Amino acid sequence: MDLVLWHCNNGIHVRSLDGSPDFYCLCPPEYYGDRCQFQRKRLIFTLQVQMEGAFENLPLTFKIAVLLVRGSIPSTIISHDQFVYLPHHYCLPKYDTQLLYLINESSLSLSSSSINHSVHIHLYNGQTLEHHAWWYFPVPFEYLPVNRMAKRVIVTTFPVASEFSQKKFHNTNCTSCSNNAVCLGYDIDLDQDICVCSSNFTGRRCLIPFEVCTAESCNGHGKCVPSDAHFRLDDQFMCLCDKEWMGSSCEFQAPVINVTFGASGSITSLELAIIQFISIEEDYDNGSNVYGELLPIKEKPSNLTLSLYNLALNTEQTQINVKCMCCLF
Repeated sequence: MDLVLWHCNNGIHVRSLDGSPDFYCLCPPEYYGDRCQFQRKRLIFTLQVQMEGAFENLPLTFKIAVLLVRGSIPSTIISHDQFVYLPHHYCLPKYDTQLLYLINESSLSLSSSSINHSVHIHLYNGQTLEHHAWWYFPVPFEYLPVNRMAKRVIVTTFPVASEFSQKKFHNTNCTSCSNNAVCLGYDIDLDQDICVCSSNFTGRRCLIPFEVCTAESCNGHGKCVPSDAHFRLDDQFMCLCDKEWMGSSCEFQAPVINVTFGASGSITSLELAIIQFISIEEDYDNGSNVYGELLPIKEKPSNLTLSLYNLALNTEQTQINVKCMCCLF
């Protein structure tokens, strides 16, 4: 048995059902050869996304395309990967991928050591497929067979104008992508167009409808947002709950604290209240969790009550600090 496993090194040993002594090796992407005995040159890339600006103005989903580009003339995409980013659900998410170099370097007119490579990151609005931002990072230490890069990018609230043009990349006429997609270029290793799908479609060519949200998805207390068809069924959508509700499907009422101001001439002249609440944990070694919320004061009654909803509220172990400001943001 051990000898059979050794036949394919880092792959899976497969034999024919007809009793033939021949076998085949199914190799993982980073290995190749008839027995998966060769390791492909690759770049292990880690991307972290940080938002900047007001979340209420952000799209519900972003599509991220990561490209490994060979700096020949014309520039050529030799590997790529795609991710779905949900800014209202994830804070500082990290994405890991392997970007593979070509197996047959001899197919290029120049040797790989004399050509520089770079990583291009493109961000699209998941609903409209509007191009939102673009980043470019040269790959250092080209001589390493297994290289690593880690980058953090900052996404602004509104799209950033750039000089990006799809004509920079070697591609075909991009006829395979559907009308529900943006064709970003041509991956010469996979021999296929790179199609970036809108949120409601999936598949290599974005031809398959992805309609995972139903009327019952968020129990009528939030907005259902499709995420990624590659996830397990329960994670293929997320719920943006109304402020009075919480839970993965908005199935629970959120705790509420009502902060009331007594009759005061100074209170009625204010435009904005900053409410800070501190959750005191039983395990004091971990410290306290501090949260805050800005609430506009729209009316000027003699007694003012502001309702504060938050998933982390615990009315038995929460200390409330209230500050008021006279400025209007």
